[in-house]
Amino acid sequence: MAEYPYNDPNVAAPPPDPREAIQEVLRAIKRNMVRVTFTVLVALMIGYALSLVWPSKFESGTEFVLNQTRFVSDVVANDLREIPLPKKLQTLENELKSRKRIDKVMADLQWVEWLETAGKDSRRKDLRDKVKDNLFVSMEVDTRGLHHISIKFRWTRPSKAAQFVNSLRDHWISLTLDGHRKNVEDHKERLEGIVAEREANFQGALSARQKFQQENNVPQLMTPEVNNQLKAEMLSKLTEAKVELDASINVVERLEGELSALEPQIKMPPQPKSPEHAAAMLGYSAAEQAFSLAKKDYTERNPTYQKFERAFLEAEAKLKALGPVTSINQVEMQTNPRYYDKAQAWEIAREAEKRYRAQVTRYEEELDAIQGRLDAWPMVAQEMQRLDDDVRVAEELIGQAKIEVQPWRDQVSQLRSMNFERAEDFGLGNIGPFEILEPGVEPEKSVLPVGALIMAFALIAGLTIGVAGPILGELTRSSYGSVKEVSRNLGVPVLGAVDLILTSRDQRARLVQQALSVSTMVLVLAAMGTALYIYTNLPDVLPASIKQFVRDMKIALT
Repeated sequence: MAEYPYNDPNVAAPPPDPREAIQEVLRAIKRNMVRVTFTVLVALMIGYALSLVWPSKFESGTEFVLNQTRFVSDVVANDLREIPLPKKLQTLENELKSRKRIDKVMADLQWVEWLETAGKDSRRKDLRDKVKDNLFVSMEVDTRGLHHISIKFRWTRPSKAAQFVNSLRDHWISLTLDGHRKNVEDHKERLEGIVAEREANFQGALSARQKFQQENNVPQLMTPEVNNQLKAEMLSKLTEAKVELDASINVVERLEGELSALEPQIKMPPQPKSPEHAAAMLGYSAAEQAFSLAKKDYTERNPTYQKFERAFLEAEAKLKALGPVTSINQVEMQTNPRYYDKAQAWEIAREAEKRYRAQVTRYEEELDAIQGRLDAWPMVAQEMQRLDDDVRVAEELIGQAKIEVQPWRDQVSQLRSMNFERAEDFGLGNIGPFEILEPGVEPEKSVLPVGALIMAFALIAGLTIGVAGPILGELTRSSYGSVKEVSRNLGVPVLGAVDLILTSRDQRARLVQQALSVSTMVLVLAAMGTALYIYTNLPDVLPASIKQFVRDMKIALT
């Protein structure tokens, strides 16, 4: 088309006709319909591919109730027990979405996405963040004080969404029960320690009382009444013993005076032991006297002398055979019988004096001991009262501690019997203080129709891009496209126009160019369609790297 520039400034340009402009745009689109169609098809295929890669999210939720308020405090740390209830609930919600909780659930579920991040901290962190972003936890308290806990989770597969919410719920319930049981056991152990300490104090009080009793002979102290009675009896015995002692002293003194007036020994002839002994003594005395006279009158050779000598020797031998050789004419120093009798009586009186003196001493010692017990009794009684009070108080404290610890022992036994270690142990209904109102189930529909939205966006994008090309070309070209446009812009009638002159060579080149463009478009569409068909129907033939890339893309887009 020939160009007719409008250069005369004195001639005003006619006003543009909007309908003509729209018609020109429509004609430009019509001329480029193949490109527009190709662009729309490419955008639709790309959108379809994105709908396959861009995962739809399926949401599964569970709801349960915690009907005992004290369990809430057992879940959080001890330094958070005094915080307000809204902040405490927010802390519990954050705890359910914590890294530790997510790692525990994912480790139990053993998802492929989780296993592939083993040893890759950055990728595991990204996956953990994705899980956290798709996890929604709410905890509310109603007017009855019940804690309603709702857990919702969105994921690319409905089964995994249901598995995750149920596993998270079960682990939280199990760990909550374990935490509460541990706190109860710790409290019970503290109370058991108090019981043991008080038992030790009780035993110490008993030992102190027993030691004091042994050191002070408390059992032998007896009561003041008994000691006073014993004292009266002992005074009576002491009086009697002193009277007897005085009497025995008088007897001893009298006997000593009588003994001093007597001779211990007196001269007395020997006393025969028997009549034969007496006869022998007489014969011996007579033979001795006759022999003494013969010694004076006769010599030793005189027969008379020898006769008296033989008679004396015979009498002596006979006396020797019966006893000592003494005669009745001899005198011996012997004990005075009266002195002997007095001495025997003095010994008896002396022993009686010693016995009574010992009795008086013993009675006096016993009186001193009784008086000592009476003097020590007030202090001992006061100390014993204090020790008895210590024993009584310690015994009461032991009883009180045992009463306090018994409910915690029963509660620990009850909690230990509630052993839910596997996820399948939990179900709909009551689990200790928890009541599961709604378990997590596999959702039938995705949260949003991601595929439809992507296809709609792809169609709009394809039409926009496809139509934008001809429109921009029409707006930016510097030539006229039709005779009407020339006449409208110049404001003068057009007498004639010469169309584009093409040679046969130019026509062949244009046909070849159009054929190559169409072939390229067809090949591109065929390649994209084949790739989509293989990915959709034959995923096993894809290389592992592509599968991994697609899986990473899905996780990134989740």
